[in-house]
Amino acid sequence: MMPHLGVLSTVSERAATEVFERDCLIYLGTCIAPKGSGKPGEVCATYQLELPQGPQAGELRVGQLQRFPLEGEAEVVVRPGRGWDAGAGPGQELQGKVRGGTVGLVLDGRGRPIRFAERPEEGLAQVAAWNKALELY
Repeated sequence: MMPHLGVLSTVSERAATEVFERDCLIYLGTCIAPKGSGKPGEVCATYQLELPQGPQAGELRVGQLQRFPLEGEAEVVVRPGRGWDAGAGPGQELQGKVRGGTVGLVLDGRGRPIRFAERPEEGLAQVAAWNKALELY
């Protein structure tokens, strides 16, 4: 379909853009990934989610990924721990509406840059846990 949209864009850029956005893109969802670093297992943020299936609250730990199925929209409140920034500034609460999609809502506590365990078998265990959290395989 993409080559045809290229041709269509020479006739009507607006029509080509509308078709592209409506039929070619799959919205995956929202990922909230607080920025910071810490020791694995420490709490990097707490969250409150108003999901269609009911409210959820909990802690996001360093090195952890959490996935919540979400097709529509949800209200979220993320309170980052000391030294962490969820998007509203270091230590500042992030509050707003997020949109789900094929993947849903992902909370990513891995920090940046992502750090792998030093021992290879522990690194493999990390990746396996992340795959399981996101239901990749």
